[in-house]
Amino acid sequence: QMPNMDYSQPRTTTNQYCITPEEIVNREPFGEGMDEDCQQQNFVSNDQGMSVDMVCTGRMNGTGRIEYVFDSATHYTGSMNFTGTMEGRQANMTNTMEGSWVSADCGNVAP
Repeated sequence: QMPNMDYSQPRTTTNQYCITPEEIVNREPFGEGMDEDCQQQNFVSNDQGMSVDMVCTGRMNGTGRIEYVFDSATHYTGSMNFTGTMEGRQANMTNTMEGSWVSADCGNVAP
């Protein structure tokens, strides 16, 4: 947990990830950054996108859904919704995301 963060206000962050060709072909279920107390259900992956439902018990307690839409070979949009509690406090989260292909060379961004 990051101290002194005001999570009540919307904010925008930008991240860069390097995705290998194998990760694209395999379309693994969501896992990176997933809370270990969350179980994935109803995982769907096809050429149009990916989605999974989450059921969390533990530090996070509630349900959520993650969806990605592949709207072209070089662009996607996505959303994450969660309703429940985190460490006993109400936690209703909605995130939207967007990604674009940048380069075949990841530079100094590790896969």
